Amino acid sequence: MTFTQQFLLVSLLPISFLLLAVLHLWAGSEQRKLFLPWLLLLLTGAVWATGSLAYYSATGIAVEIRIAWRLVSNYALTLLPIFLFWTTVKLIDLAAERRRRWLSLTLLLWLLALGLDPAIWPYRLATLTAGGLLIRHLDIWGAFWLASWLLPSYLSWRVTQETMGRLPRSVYRNQLYFWLTAVLLILGGSAIALPRVLGWRELGELIAISGAVIGSRVIWRRQLPDYFLTLRQLWNRLLVALLLFGLTWLLLWQIIPLAAPSPAGVQELEIVFVAGLLALLFLLINHLVQRLASRLFLPATVKRNQKLSQTAQELHNQYTPTAVAQQALALIQDQLQVDHSWFLTVHEGGWGQLILQPLVWSGPQPKAAVLAVDSPLAAHFLNHSEPVLLFDLLRLPTMPEPEQVENSLLEDWTAVVYVPWHSSGRLVGLLALGTRSEAKAYSNLDLAFLAEMATLLAPLLAQAQLVTALREVGGQVASQFRMVQQDNRQLQQVNDLLHDFLHLFQPDLRRPFDHLSQQFDALQSWLAESEQPAADPAVQANWRQTDASIGQARQLVHSLVSLADRLQKQIVINGQPVVLDELAREVWRGLIPMAEARRVEVSFSQHGAPLMIWGDPQRLHEVIYHLLHNAIKFNKIGGTVQLECGYENQEAYVRLIDSGVGIPEARLVNIWATFPDLNKLQEQMATGTRLGLRLTQFIVQVHGGRVEASSSYGRGSCFAFYLPLRSDLKPPENSDT
Repeated sequence: MTFTQQFLLVSLLPISFLLLAVLHLWAGSEQRKLFLPWLLLLLTGAVWATGSLAYYSATGIAVEIRIAWRLVSNYALTLLPIFLFWTTVKLIDLAAERRRRWLSLTLLLWLLALGLDPAIWPYRLATLTAGGLLIRHLDIWGAFWLASWLLPSYLSWRVTQETMGRLPRSVYRNQLYFWLTAVLLILGGSAIALPRVLGWRELGELIAISGAVIGSRVIWRRQLPDYFLTLRQLWNRLLVALLLFGLTWLLLWQIIPLAAPSPAGVQELEIVFVAGLLALLFLLINHLVQRLASRLFLPATVKRNQKLSQTAQELHNQYTPTAVAQQALALIQDQLQVDHSWFLTVHEGGWGQLILQPLVWSGPQPKAAVLAVDSPLAAHFLNHSEPVLLFDLLRLPTMPEPEQVENSLLEDWTAVVYVPWHSSGRLVGLLALGTRSEAKAYSNLDLAFLAEMATLLAPLLAQAQLVTALREVGGQVASQFRMVQQDNRQLQQVNDLLHDFLHLFQPDLRRPFDHLSQQFDALQSWLAESEQPAADPAVQANWRQTDASIGQARQLVHSLVSLADRLQKQIVINGQPVVLDELAREVWRGLIPMAEARRVEVSFSQHGAPLMIWGDPQRLHEVIYHLLHNAIKFNKIGGTVQLECGYENQEAYVRLIDSGVGIPEARLVNIWATFPDLNKLQEQMATGTRLGLRLTQFIVQVHGGRVEASSSYGRGSCFAFYLPLRSDLKPPENSDT
């Protein structure tokens, strides 16, 4: 291999550190506090790895530059464990005081080593003697330089080891196993590179890069595979790779010299290189075979997944949330043997609240909970879908202090695993599990099974909740519809009863007045025909007044009966598609003779397309007739009336503008008021003013519309009513539209 080829291969080492730094910038970190120290570590590792290039660089580079290059690489090597220790104390949340104290001490040692370096500074310390040994300036610098590397390396290992010893089995402890491996690989690689011997230095950098890869994995993700299972799989693959490499190397060592003789050194290097490539190829094939053979090595997992798929298929026919939750708990009890478990449905309450309501459970009944949406516990369940152990949940940086209500709620629930169920980005349920039987711990395979179950069953639960909600809404609509039907039947019965009552008692109400009138006329005729002297004039006046009172009472009863009959007819609305502008045009044509007789000009105009509404054409005809009749009747000679039809804001309108005498402001306020006094009832029924307007308002409101009136006394008035447009209706077959 040429010198240039070696340079290119060695340059891959710093490029690997830089690539990890770029990926770190792109991927970010779930814990922002780890972002900066780990980024500095990766960049420092890249600077350290470039030191190997100084040994393979071209001879044209000046000696001073090479020396400075190696010097920077050496100090980057001692900075590497400092940044590693900084990242470690951030990861495990070491007390701030201890963290500052140890970081200050390691940085002080590094600065002292930098200040004592004889290759940088021109001064020299005096040689000291201790126990018969001479201690030179270079020895003092070497001690500080080695201590600046050794102390943070030891602290990184020691702090991680102590923290792991205090933890129960959890996802966080599994994470720290991976982190400890990364720490040991980075420190071991840098220790191998300390002697600065070619070959060993590159090996140390390669080992440190592998540690950086594992550390990046820890920082980028909280959910990691089971550490010991991963270690066993890695060990098996490594043994297979070494075996394949050894067999391939022996085979090539025997075949290549016979096929193409070449110099001994080149031949051995080529054999090693080709054997390594073939071993990697075989290792890749072996990985694929391992995945295929996982069904043989992990039969329990395969059976568990098959059971989960079968349960999901069975639940496709279940349309209630209770059935889905019961099947889930039954499957968990069958596969994990949990002492107690429960499932809680999630509802959004008012004022930004999240309501967790127990749906099904095994064991003691859990308490319902009401959390604020922005609370740390609710925010975690809303934004994360992976299963989480209670220990890891309490360690979240966003969780409140132990005395807060969320932690008290978790203590009352006594669950050790929580599995949020998400469907289409929405939290639909929360599965909580207690301890397992026989004090078994939840493994990463168990958590993966719970995550897979949530992925498969959460959409089914959301579908069941939607179907249940639709059923409830449908039931309420049906109930309201039945109530409306019952009210309509009662109203129709009351209307029929009123109709029968009027027809039954109408003759009886009129008969006494007719009988009195007949008797009064007979008495008056008898007096006129008799030879009795004429009565006193005062008696004659009282006689005439009594006759007039009887006539007025009879007419009043007649008016009341007629009014009741008209009101009874207005209650019945026969709805059908109506072209409102055609109806208005028909009324306009019918009242043209009246307008011509009173010398009033009536014009009709339509704006827009035909106006389709739903209503009773006979009742609406009465409305337009009342308004147009009044506009003509109370107009002045030579006046004008404009009848307009159109639509505004999804409403059809009929507007009448006249140039009549107008209405005083005091009367305009109560223009739509209730019926007039009984003393004026006969007059109002004859003129059709307030009585017609009251019936107009009633009919329009029954049709879901509204009325408006405006007037300027002495100049004219404007009356209008508005009804909802129905664009989905078609004109009747007999319509001109």
